[in-house]
Amino acid sequence: MKETLSQDKATPASPQLKNKGQIRISTLGRKDAEALTDQVKILKEQIATNDDQYPGIDQWFATKVLTGLRSGERKAYLAFENEKPIAAAILKLGSSAKICHLCINEDHRGADLGQLLFIQMTMDAANRAREIHFTLPESLWSTKSGFFKSFGFSRAEKSSREYRKDDTELFCSAPISSVYAAALSKIPNLLESVWLGRYSRDTDVLMSIKPTFAERIVAGSKSVEIRKRFSDKWAGHDVILYASQPRGALVGTATIGSVTKGRPADIWSQFETGIACSKAEFDCYVGAAHNITAIELKGITPYQEVVHLSELSQLLREKLRPPQSYFELSFEKNSAWMSASYIAALLQLRANMKLSLELAPQLESSRDGRVDS
Repeated sequence: MKETLSQDKATPASPQLKNKGQIRISTLGRKDAEALTDQVKILKEQIATNDDQYPGIDQWFATKVLTGLRSGERKAYLAFENEKPIAAAILKLGSSAKICHLCINEDHRGADLGQLLFIQMTMDAANRAREIHFTLPESLWSTKSGFFKSFGFSRAEKSSREYRKDDTELFCSAPISSVYAAALSKIPNLLESVWLGRYSRDTDVLMSIKPTFAERIVAGSKSVEIRKRFSDKWAGHDVILYASQPRGALVGTATIGSVTKGRPADIWSQFETGIACSKAEFDCYVGAAHNITAIELKGITPYQEVVHLSELSQLLREKLRPPQSYFELSFEKNSAWMSASYIAALLQLRANMKLSLELAPQLESSRDGRVDS
């Protein structure tokens, strides 16, 4: 009942946004529904704003949405700007997944928030779904079909059910494989038009670090990593920090500061505090090497949600092999890991935290985020 993308009756907003703001995207699930948290109340209020177009939508929320959240059958999403709710979405999981609701406030249409939510729902649905579908008013399809087609929804047909009072309802469906591939292809360009808080989107290097030392780095007690070989050309570049097995996860980002080569004794004397290990551990790693490299890490930013190698491999549908030491990230040399780095940045949106999003003022119509309909 009332499970459709909703089109706001207000006049379309200009794609020119006033300012960048503090954006927080939260995922609501079983615990929120059982406790009836404040976020659930906000979600209800956001959905209730469509009651004039979808009579009885409050009853649908009480009987379908809350029940689905409690059972794990549904997920809900809320976006806030400076703690003011600006968007809501609801996803029904299963082999036939459904985007039940997606509405973005007028002032935030024409930017990338719609795409971010659409991609997030696709990723959350992908593990169980064979196909994904939704219904929408015919007037929206006529003006925004390019957006939906860019996600793999090639056509819309008349729905067997009518939800809206004054507009014909259409039905869109596509294989999850097609929608997922389209969503994945959008991530690099999408992250070029938004700045995901402090998280790097132009990372150049992936560095594999033993779990104990990776934990010390993200905790702030270690700021110098030792390698037997490392090029000083990477000074000033960004790096993704990978904690090797048994952790097997991306844990944060940093910027490479100085890259200093020298004899082990000189390196230890100069960087002992930042290396943050015992002299015995240092000597064990160095072995018989005559020269080693000290890599200074600055601007260390822990991921709020670590991203496990198994999760990335599943999302990419490709087995990822981490480096023994480090490797360059580029689409030419390591395309799978380059895509994984973009996904890792995007997945930080799943954390219940504040992110600075600089929304691009002008966007091509095919990348329009006004999916509040």
